[in-house]
Amino acid sequence: MDHSTLKFVSFFCLLYIVKSVESYAGIQACDSGRESCYLKVSETTHACESASPFWDQVPVRITDYDVINGTVTVDPWNYLQRMGLYKILLKSTEKYMRDFGPRNLGNILWGLPLQFGWQFSTRRLDDPFNLQSDQEDKFYVSHNSYWASMNYYLSVIPFLGAVEAGVIDLEGLQLKLLKPSGRADQYCNSIASCRELIPETFQKWTEFYQHMIHITCREGHCTPMDAAQLDYLLYYMWDAHQATIEPAYEISADLLSGYPLAEQKFGRGWAHFVEYLAALRFITNCTYTHFFEEMSLPKRLLRDGDHPPFIRDLTVYENQALTMMNVLFFVDSYTGDAFLSMWKRTMCSYEVRKQAMLLLTTIFNDKMRIPVMLLRLIERIISTCVFIG
Repeated sequence: MDHSTLKFVSFFCLLYIVKSVESYAGIQACDSGRESCYLKVSETTHACESASPFWDQVPVRITDYDVINGTVTVDPWNYLQRMGLYKILLKSTEKYMRDFGPRNLGNILWGLPLQFGWQFSTRRLDDPFNLQSDQEDKFYVSHNSYWASMNYYLSVIPFLGAVEAGVIDLEGLQLKLLKPSGRADQYCNSIASCRELIPETFQKWTEFYQHMIHITCREGHCTPMDAAQLDYLLYYMWDAHQATIEPAYEISADLLSGYPLAEQKFGRGWAHFVEYLAALRFITNCTYTHFFEEMSLPKRLLRDGDHPPFIRDLTVYENQALTMMNVLFFVDSYTGDAFLSMWKRTMCSYEVRKQAMLLLTTIFNDKMRIPVMLLRLIERIISTCVFIG
């Protein structure tokens, strides 16, 4: 495809997104009538700690798991036990993130457990092939689930990376992570095996924690982190996140065949759309993540016959989000990621990314300000980004 055609396709995609913004702006209420559709970002704070189902039953320290003869055993194929890894991770990183919100709500690792909680509440952790009798246990996480398989790498690897970096203290215990009953060779379950299976991914998570420690705590003294440092830290977190998605998708993609076509498209589209969030350095604290997840992600598995943006029992916001993901995946698949490349070049500075985040918030909160915020974003792009060719 020649350069002029790529530019045309990219312009078409940009026009589509702008029209989607206009569509969002014209909506005064969600078509499902859910009260959550009217939430402002500031109003989601009280819901953050309870956003993940059964959060109060999840282990909060390593000794809350079974400990026998100096070995703590964790089953990542049990919802509560896998979620416990996240809860321990959040608690262990709290001192590094305390400047970004009360009660650890500003911790940028909140995006991980909230995504896992959404997968659980929408039944995406179940076996789509219906082959496992274990599904009678409501907390069972199926190794046949595409979503559960992808999430394994975004739970166990960040946890083990934090152990390796000295962020999580195992209190002198040996850690044993159980493997699933099937596809066991697809999953590493120790620092050594993860370094062997996906060395670059594991190294990037370790480096993220090392940067987190370096910019906040030196010689035992922790100093406040400003917004620019947060943006810097988000770069390393998203870099590790993307390095995890790529091998996880290669290993898990075959599991999509167990789902209806609409869900398959969403699974691929969501994994691809995360690249856009990474370029934006989307702030994955509890407040932002919970708000946009609640507004945009479908609250059930997609079925045969679901065709966004015309799925009647999903909200307008959810329909628009699904449509945008499908369009971006389709266009990038046929243009060699032309629009994604343009997006990455556009998110060229902290000021641009900050303005883009403000625009995203404005879409849901104050439609009258959307034109102003959009113009400010364009002004930031023109004044700070250099485009060649």
